[in-house]
Amino acid sequence: MSKRKDKNNKYSKEFKLKAVEMYLSGKYGGLDVLFPKLGLKSNAQLVSWIRKYKMFGIDGLENMTGKSIGLNKGRPRVKELSKDEENLRLRAENEYLKGLLQLSLINVKKKNNSP
Repeated sequence: MSKRKDKNNKYSKEFKLKAVEMYLSGKYGGLDVLFPKLGLKSNAQLVSWIRKYKMFGIDGLENMTGKSIGLNKGRPRVKELSKDEENLRLRAENEYLKGLLQLSLINVKKKNNSP
């Protein structure tokens, strides 16, 4: 299993997936036993990967370094937004957050209903 992949010394998606699968299988012990076996400095990194995997699946394990998403994408604004533009931006942000809340509630319901 290749631990490091890219030139920036980041862990590969395949390594992260394998680590999460090892933890979820329960065959290799808990976090405190598993992270040294994987060569990680602490269990915090593994906990983060597990959380992202549970929330977003395999895509959550992709390296996001340097990839801007959401409203803060691109260059910072030089000119202030008008009241109408700010209102529109805030409405869009509100709708986005409502959607995230709905997805979160769906995931909680699925988790509670699974054996």
